[in-house]
Amino acid sequence: NSRQFQTSVLELERMPQFGVGVGPQSDLNVEETGANFVNLRSLGINRTLVLVNGMRRVSASFTTSAFDLSSIPANMVHRVEVITGGAAAVYGADAVSGAVNILLKDDVDGLELDTRQGISSRGDAYTYSYGAMLGGAIGDRGRFTIGASYTHDDPVHYNKRGFSREWQVTLPNPADTGPNDGIFDNIVYSGSRFPGTAYGGNFNIGGTAYTYDGGVRPIQNGGPTFFGFWATGGGDGFNVADFGYLVRESFSGSALAHVAYDISDDITFTSDLHFAQSGGILSSQPWCCQLANITNDNPLLPSDVKALMD
Repeated sequence: NSRQFQTSVLELERMPQFGVGVGPQSDLNVEETGANFVNLRSLGINRTLVLVNGMRRVSASFTTSAFDLSSIPANMVHRVEVITGGAAAVYGADAVSGAVNILLKDDVDGLELDTRQGISSRGDAYTYSYGAMLGGAIGDRGRFTIGASYTHDDPVHYNKRGFSREWQVTLPNPADTGPNDGIFDNIVYSGSRFPGTAYGGNFNIGGTAYTYDGGVRPIQNGGPTFFGFWATGGGDGFNVADFGYLVRESFSGSALAHVAYDISDDITFTSDLHFAQSGGILSSQPWCCQLANITNDNPLLPSDVKALMD
């Protein structure tokens, strides 16, 4: 079932021959959000070949031939085999670090339904999945298996786990006077902000930057400002730590139909129809850096903003 397969994937990642893979927990690549790739011997996902029933499948990566493990219905997986030596001699350069072979169930008789859900002890990381599988015989020589599954994982943020509530950056030290003064050229600033993208907006009136937070007021920051847009010491502005992820929100759905028919004792005809889709949601820095003039006759202006403009 889905729990068994997801456990087997986690077990793959815990094996010493596997390095850190690519997935919602380790990668923020927008083009491949929601996908899961394994990494044998830490040589890269493009050097780990993943097979399904001993055959290659279409890649889910924009840059490599890597196969997405989440594109296989979890309830259809029978077992997973790992070959770490000599695979390149058989399969080519994309199997330099080895091959992972996913074997599907082909002896299902009847209907199987499964579902699961869970949440962390901290009240986040909610996850759920649904699966269905149907199988049976085709005469005396054939068999079919049809499976489908859907999985959804909620995000886990850094700041909600207490790892980091402030974004730190390395910037020039204002106290530095030269290369030989014994003063650090750069120092780490905590509480870095982008005042230009304050959560309540950034309005420049008369040379002063204002934001709206239950009322109009000047933007305030506790430390120096660098390059005209990077403030430190906390205060108003976009805080990257608010959107830092341990696990990002992702979902994956897949359906697979497998048919096998024994033409003779030595020849078996097989056919697969496979559909999969995965994706995710990643919040990033708000839209910025495009100026727009707002006139004081705009009907959406709060009264205190209009009064300040007047």
